[in-house]
Amino acid sequence: MRCGWLTLSLSPSPQEDAARIDQQIEQVCFAEQLGFSDVWLTEHYFTGESVYNDALLFASAVAMRTERIRIGFAVVQLPFHHLVRLAVQLALLDNLSKGPDRCRGRQGHDPQRVRICRPRAT
Repeated sequence: MRCGWLTLSLSPSPQEDAARIDQQIEQVCFAEQLGFSDVWLTEHYFTGESVYNDALLFASAVAMRTERIRIGFAVVQLPFHHLVRLAVQLALLDNLSKGPDRCRGRQGHDPQRVRICRPRAT
């Protein structure tokens, strides 16, 4: 049986973000030592639900500190990404992690989060 772990780390204040991000990376390393097969990253904006915010950049940091654990994305919110750039970033992550990554994308689950980034029609 394979077990994965879905990360989700809140930070009570911006002053604690760096420490919480370091803790998340250490937890992924520990999960790998325990035999977890996957780590699943989340992508949340504007809510504070994910201290690392940029799941792709965080995944590259995790890839450089781990050897076996697979890095996946619970959700990549496509409205916040340029699709060509996303493909290039995922290809680089695939090479950095020395193995296949898993990614699925969908429209953000909260329309308000998507509206924030859309320019208003004039």
